[in-house]
Amino acid sequence: ADGEELPTMPTIRMYASDLKKRYGDGLKDLKKKYKGSHFDWSTEQKTEAGDATLAWLRDERKIELPPGTELVDVRIYLRDGKLVEEAETVGKVD
Repeated sequence: ADGEELPTMPTIRMYASDLKKRYGDGLKDLKKKYKGSHFDWSTEQKTEAGDATLAWLRDERKIELPPGTELVDVRIYLRDGKLVEEAETVGKVD
């Protein structure tokens, strides 16, 4: 809630790569609903997968995240010879 990044292993007892895979599986499930690549989807469309990932952490893994915790999709691109980082919030704990 204060903008600090949370380390995944001590916080949710899983590697960041496993959390990313879980979120990616949620995006894959949405391909039936939204056509095209998820890179072209709106933040609101991706939020369905992000919220589902946070719900899975809460319901299946029994992880209690503090209110205000956000799941952020970070993409790093090489554009015009420079690294560009884009981040969008795709889920939030209320």
